[in-house]
Amino acid sequence: MELVEPPSKEINLKNKELNQKGNYIFALSDSENLDNKVYFMTFFQDGSVYFQYPDKHKLEYISKEKNPELLKELKDLLEITY
Repeated sequence: MELVEPPSKEINLKNKELNQKGNYIFALSDSENLDNKVYFMTFFQDGSVYFQYPDKHKLEYISKEKNPELLKELKDLLEITY
């Protein structure tokens, strides 16, 4: 699997899409009030995903073109149907 860290300008442009229907962000935490470790996964309508590995402090990027099986697995696990 090929993962790339996108430039921050690209991340900012993609984050603007979060205001549109069909784009989702998930925050996972090891505590109920999100005051300790928090990890984010952002699913965009075009099939791209930004996520944070638990042991890294940077965002990673996958796309449906480069990682179709991984994207399908994530969508199935999270019951996302777009």
